[in-house]
Amino acid sequence: MKKVKTAFFGSSRYCLPYLESLHKNELIDISLVVSQPDKPVGRGLQLTPSPVKEWAKQKGILTLTPSDFSNPLFLGTLTALPLKLGLIAYYGLRVPSEVIELFPLGILNIHHSLLPKHRGTNPIPWAILSGEEKTGTTIIKIGEKFDEGEIAAFDEEPISPTDTTETLRVRLDAKALVLLEKILPRYIEGKVNLRKQGRDEGSYEPKLTKETGRIDWNRTDEEVERAIRAFTPWPGAWTTLEELSSSRIFNLQSTISKPKNKRLKILKSHLNEDKKLVVDEVQVEGKTPISWEEFKSGHLTRTLCHPVLDTGPRSHG
Repeated sequence: MKKVKTAFFGSSRYCLPYLESLHKNELIDISLVVSQPDKPVGRGLQLTPSPVKEWAKQKGILTLTPSDFSNPLFLGTLTALPLKLGLIAYYGLRVPSEVIELFPLGILNIHHSLLPKHRGTNPIPWAILSGEEKTGTTIIKIGEKFDEGEIAAFDEEPISPTDTTETLRVRLDAKALVLLEKILPRYIEGKVNLRKQGRDEGSYEPKLTKETGRIDWNRTDEEVERAIRAFTPWPGAWTTLEELSSSRIFNLQSTISKPKNKRLKILKSHLNEDKKLVVDEVQVEGKTPISWEEFKSGHLTRTLCHPVLDTGPRSHG
């Protein structure tokens, strides 16, 4: 079978295993890589290309970084190649219908949830936050509406009580690579039965921001513990020293040393046998990660009664 000219849409470093797999695939010719524009990075705000763009450069593959999909040069390049198939992973932008229509075989998107559940750009943390016991990977043929395309394949994955977004993502990516390699030959030959998603089913989850990671201490211990895992590694679950000292759920015998407006990231925690939240590791803004015991010694005027958070009665917010 002749190789299919393919465009890959992606930006994150998490795309690299997909690119390496597709680059070795005997059916696929990656003729174009589409990535997000270079972004300012670091204190010097130096414009830096995405890991996907860097990978394509090393392989000598044409790369486009459009900020506007209606740009005539971008659309003209897609038409001239000509391309047959598109694949999307960790791209983060919605591809409009005028671009989709340029691909005779359509564009397949790898989405880490069991669609129609958890549509949006950050499905993994929302599955953990919801307390679900399983999630999965879904490959869809994208349409005009974001994450509502026809389902080509899916595979389930259990969520462990200790999973963070990062640990779960690693397993989902591994599963997606196998699923994609399995489905591509049949899809290219037109032998995959696509299944429509229910129009009134599912949910759209908001995009994560730094503010999303702020801990709501009015939540139950179970909810806070899930949030800490869900927001690892990004945006990170955090509070302020002031909120920590004033929160009723901490069994404090002292106040936290100033300045109280500094952020405190909760890096690791767990639930004890009584389902109480136990903090294991934290990071004060601008400092290195330390244990909860070290934090108590260095940032409290006197010690705490114990490292277990005393929840007491509270609303669910």
